[in-house]
Amino acid sequence: MKKIILISFAAALVCANSFSQEKKAGPKTAEQRSDQMFAKLDNELSFNNDQKVKVKEVILKREQQRDELRKQFKNSHDEFKTANRKNMKESNDALKAMLTSDQKAKLKEYRKAARQERKNKMGNSSPAPNGQDAQPKTK
Repeated sequence: MKKIILISFAAALVCANSFSQEKKAGPKTAEQRSDQMFAKLDNELSFNNDQKVKVKEVILKREQQRDELRKQFKNSHDEFKTANRKNMKESNDALKAMLTSDQKAKLKEYRKAARQERKNKMGNSSPAPNGQDAQPKTK
């Protein structure tokens, strides 16, 4: 009798533990990624109504093209990188054409801060004093 109770209790613990763990969602769709990026940019740059429509279209187009490039260059990372950089440059040029000079300056600062934040996450937490990339010291 004790064995049955002990086995039942252990099984209940295992089941409860497996149900309590969160399930991760799959990769985000192009629409989800573009909405997320648009929200960040709109928060930083305060788009007017006309800009909102146009910027959303540019970002969505870029993310859809990125998905297509991933499928096209599934087995070649270098080719994907090259094609994706071209895609990013085109979308950035289109985005900059829609922005005011103040928004362009804010975008530049936002991207600089985001780049520094990514570097900090990678372990390079001390920025160089002159604003350039820090070079490791060799003895």
